[in-house]
Amino acid sequence: MTQAFFHKLKNKHLYDVNLTSFEILENEVKFYIEEASEKIPLSVLGGLTPLEAIQGDDKNALKDTLLEKQFTASQQRLEQNKSVSCCICPG
Repeated sequence: MTQAFFHKLKNKHLYDVNLTSFEILENEVKFYIEEASEKIPLSVLGGLTPLEAIQGDDKNALKDTLLEKQFTASQQRLEQNKSVSCCICPG
């Protein structure tokens, strides 16, 4: 995970920054660490940010609810589509 973090820092963030001083580098690294810790969710953490994972925030309950609603809606659409016939389909 550490290697992935530094890879993203170098290749996705610092690559496009004009680093003309150590101060600029320091500020950009601090900015990226804050962004990565507080705002960028990771799939390896189940969609949580590292800060949320450390604090114990549980978005999985919301995720489960959304998956249940998605499944229910899909089943309802399937049943509705099966109940309607057209002139092309037999039955």
